[in-house]
Order: sequence, then structure tokens, then C-alpha cells
Amino acid sequence: MYKKVYVVMLVAVLTASYAQAQITIGARAGFSLTSMSEKYDGKKLDNEDIITMVKPGFQIGITGDYALTDAFSVQSGLLIAMQGCRKDITFEGYYLMLPSYDEKLTMSITYLQIPVNAQYQMSLGKKKLLFQAGPYLGFAFGGKMKSKVNSQYYGERTEEEKIEFGSDEDKMKRLDAGLALGTGLQFGRLRAGVGYSFGLMNLSNVDKVSLKNNAFTLSLTYMFGL
Repeated sequence: MYKKVYVVMLVAVLTASYAQAQITIGARAGFSLTSMSEKYDGKKLDNEDIITMVKPGFQIGITGDYALTDAFSVQSGLLIAMQGCRKDITFEGYYLMLPSYDEKLTMSITYLQIPVNAQYQMSLGKKKLLFQAGPYLGFAFGGKMKSKVNSQYYGERTEEEKIEFGSDEDKMKRLDAGLALGTGLQFGRLRAGVGYSFGLMNLSNVDKVSLKNNAFTLSLTYMFGL
């Protein structure tokens, strides 16, 4: 349902503005710090033995501005974006069959993202101050889980497995959607931006468990044809 609504919204925006809009295309690359918010039965998980941290990633793709006025435009694009998180897990064992261990877990998921932002630009002489806000849709096409365990009795070992997508409990949902906010500064054809996005869709299939994406991004965009 989210996908259908999003496609209709995107087509409507592009169709309505095509005849009168000035279209500008750009290439974007960015660095991101991503995390995942987790809740169980509507409550945030609070466990001192599990520390969730941000994971570095990247964002790359094309973007387009559809200018409706001198100050207002609709911004969209097609991006490849990495999401996920890191966790440090500590287990204090009590018996021989339950030895103590430390685990460093990294979850990485790669998405194809389509953002649709309303953009306002303010002239600062030869520069422009930009503000963006809007929804995004993401489609996961790859992911992996990497675990590095240091056990009391069994030493250190590293395991890696692919993340499976589907509707079963041991798989993750492929579709993601959320909202993004951003601001930036434009120097001629170059734009430097900072943004934050937060997921609205639960990616977990486990009952009562909620898992959502978050990302802080620094980006550079080169606009062609300005």
C-alpha cells in the first residue's frame, strides 16, 4: 500500500510540474551514520548488556530539482543508501555450558531509495541557503550480518551471513519508508548538505518487536546545467 501511494504521489508531482518547471539534474555522494531504533511491545529496549551504536555508511546516486518558482522546488532522485547499526553485547556466564562472551555485531542493509522533498532556497548573494523536507521510499536489495565473538572458553571467532527478506519471523521486511529533513548551502553548481531521516515502517516480522531505520547524512551534490 505504501508503495502504491508513493508512486501515485511521485507521478502526480512530476506530471503537474513538467510543463512549467525548470528541471536540473545532479550527482550526489555522501557519508552517513546510521542506527536502528528498537522497541518491544511499544517500549524502548533498555538493557545495559546490549549497547546499540551508529554504523558508518555511504549514499550515492542522482537527484533532480523541479523548479516551480524562483524560491520553491520539488526535489527527487534515485539513491543507493546503506543503513544498519552496530551492537556491543556482553554476556556474563555462570556455568560451564554458559560461558561469558563479548560480541560485536554489525548489521548492514543496502537500499534503493526514492526521496521526494519540498525545497525552499534563500539567496545569500552568490550563495543559496537550502531547506528540504519530505518522505522517502526504500527497497532493500542486499544485506548481511557480521558477528565477532570473543568467548571465555572458545576464544575468538567471526561469522557472517546474508540477511534474508520476506514475511517469515527470521526474515526482515524489504520495504522501508520514512521522513527526511535537511539543509544545505549552494556555491555555484556545488551543494553541501546535512540531513536526518527516520523510518516510519517496522522492518521486523517478530510479534511485538519494532525495528526502524535512522540516518544522519553529510552530502555533496554537483548540479549540471545551472
